[in-house]
Amino acid sequence: MKEEIKPHSHIKDALDKFIQHIESLYDSLPLTMMIVDLTKKSARNNFNDFLKEKNISKTSDNGSVSYQIKIEDFTKFKRLKKRLDSSFISERIIPESFFVSLISHYDAFLGDLIRALFIIRPEVLNSSEKKMAFSELLKFKSIEDAREFVIEKEIESVLRESHSAQFDWLENKFNIKLREDLPCWPKFIEITERRNLYVHCNGVVSSQYINTCLQNNYTFDKEVKVGDRLEIDPDYFTIAYHTFFEIGVKLSNVFWRKFLADDIENADGYLNEICYDLILIENYELAITLLEFSIKILKKHADRDKKVFIINLAQAYKWNGNKDDMEQLLKKEDWTACKNDFQLAVSVLKDDYDNAFRLMELIGKNEDIRVAYKEWPLFKEFRKDKRFGEIYKKIFDEEFTLTEFKDVFNIKDPKSDKQKIKKNLTSGSS
Repeated sequence: MKEEIKPHSHIKDALDKFIQHIESLYDSLPLTMMIVDLTKKSARNNFNDFLKEKNISKTSDNGSVSYQIKIEDFTKFKRLKKRLDSSFISERIIPESFFVSLISHYDAFLGDLIRALFIIRPEVLNSSEKKMAFSELLKFKSIEDAREFVIEKEIESVLRESHSAQFDWLENKFNIKLREDLPCWPKFIEITERRNLYVHCNGVVSSQYINTCLQNNYTFDKEVKVGDRLEIDPDYFTIAYHTFFEIGVKLSNVFWRKFLADDIENADGYLNEICYDLILIENYELAITLLEFSIKILKKHADRDKKVFIINLAQAYKWNGNKDDMEQLLKKEDWTACKNDFQLAVSVLKDDYDNAFRLMELIGKNEDIRVAYKEWPLFKEFRKDKRFGEIYKKIFDEEFTLTEFKDVFNIKDPKSDKQKIKKNLTSGSS
């Protein structure tokens, strides 16, 4: 028997794929740039060594560089100089290519999301303005084929519009306000307009770019003039990644709750999973943005799910250095009536370890909490107290061991990564 596809799966699958794709870009860019940097240094050293070996003189005049080269050395000189120039170009265009790809994956996600909404609410297609002649209709084997054709044409027409017009279409078609309580909207518009500059005019600022940004209340950090060329540095790419991650998650959850109002539990569970994963990789700022959205904007939750959101937001605040925000958040809830696992979490967050160890013993031998003790980032400082291992052994009759996952490359230690990459390049290993 074919497994029934749950309605929310269409939205979840679209968001899953989008997050996976943009995370791959975000994770890959630093490593790619390390390789580019090593390649550039190697090309520069080879070129300079060649100049020294052949005693080639170099002169500069008003920014123009010339070389005195023997005819028999010219072919190798040209090859080495081309390789050096290419490495400098790569340093510029690779981040730009990653950036354009980021927005392309968002466009693909939006198409998948619209398709999911049409599947969940097929009656919305009744208002479609797409028409076809009777002769075209005869080409389809079934009404389903014709319906799929209409959906494809509808999605194509939306994706051809500007990103601002796409939001207009979503709001009008599905009778929903999407730009209220969306502080990242001006940045979203600036990013999409900057993408247009790279696709159409090599990143050179146009009057349309400036006007569109200003019309959407974007504030430039520094003066930008027509004719300037914009660059994509690591900080900007991170902002773009965060913005599109935020937009994708928020759009999905707003529509999930609008069209599947009886499925709040699944929506909450998935959103909490996304935020927990962000905390796990220490992306606290993005986790905070989404958790604040879940509590302040998505106000309808089951009581336990709401408390999980609060605990996750509290620990994101704490690990991000916002301890005052954490304390204010926890004060708003009455935790005394909650189960011991929530009280344990609160005690750990407040560094009340004496009470936390008392609660550990009260909770006792529970497989879920045993896994949490080993894996949850909430307990990462709590586990360092020597009493933790003693009580854990007393409860579970085993020594506490913590298995930590380590990336092949550590983005936080670029010097170490460069050494690993250089070793792989020179040894020919993959």
